[in-house]
Parts: sequence; structure tokens; C-alpha cells
Amino acid sequence: MTPRPRKDPEEEKFRLKTVLDYRRKVRDGLRQDLAGIRHTLDEAEGRLYVLEELREKSMGELETRQTEGMTAPEAGIFYTFLHELQKEIGRQRVKVGQIQGQFDVKRDEVLKAETDARMMESLHARDVRVRRKDESRKEQRQMDEAGRRRSRELPMV
Repeated sequence: MTPRPRKDPEEEKFRLKTVLDYRRKVRDGLRQDLAGIRHTLDEAEGRLYVLEELREKSMGELETRQTEGMTAPEAGIFYTFLHELQKEIGRQRVKVGQIQGQFDVKRDEVLKAETDARMMESLHARDVRVRRKDESRKEQRQMDEAGRRRSRELPMV
């Protein structure tokens, strides 16, 4: 049987602990979602880059072949290929834009969730400070009371 991780006793006493835990889970989940969208965006941008590189290479190849002389069917194939490639590049740019929009929306959600979690964490920290101050006052009162009792119990010389 594995030992359970020790919990902070101050956190256990926090009356809004469930809200704090919930906000932390929401924040962490949104961060994971954002990382997934970032990965998808990186892949889409990489594909767009490859397509644009292919277009540039193909344009250079077309120019080279035109100077060397090419037949009409070859030129037709090249132009058809370049036209389809340009359409694919356009579709990929749209896709990148959509994913970028999703990323921006999710980033805003993460920022809001982080703000909410930080707010709860600062409430928790304030609660801990207040509780420790109260405990310190109680201890001081007990020590003062013990000192007064002791001074009454000691014989006068």
C-alpha cells in the first residue's frame, strides 16, 4: 500500500478549499488544451511552410524549363500543378488562421483561469496569515495568563 501524500494542514482548514481546487483543475486543464492547440498550430504552420517552399521550387523549375524549351503539354501540367498548389496554400492559410483564432480564444481563457486561481490562492494565503496571527495571539494570552498565575503562586520574599 502506497502512502498518501501529506496535505498542507493550513490548506485543509481553508473553507474555500473546494473552490481553490476546482479553479486549479480548470486552469491546468485549459493549459493542456492550449498546449494541444499550440501543437496543432505548429503542425499547420509547418505544412504551410512546406507548401510555400514547394511552390517556390516549382516556380524556379518552371522558369528553368521554359528557358531550355518545353512542350505545351509539359507547360500545361506545370501550370495546373502550380494552380492546384496555390489553392492548397490558400486552404492551408485559412486553416492556420482558424487554428490561430482557437489559440487566441483558449489563451484568453487560460489567462482568466489563472487570474481566478491566483485570486483564490491569495485568499488562501491571507486566510493562513490571519489564522497564524490568531494562533499567535492565543499563545501569547496563554503565556501571559500562565505568567500571572505563577507570579501569584510564588512566595513573597
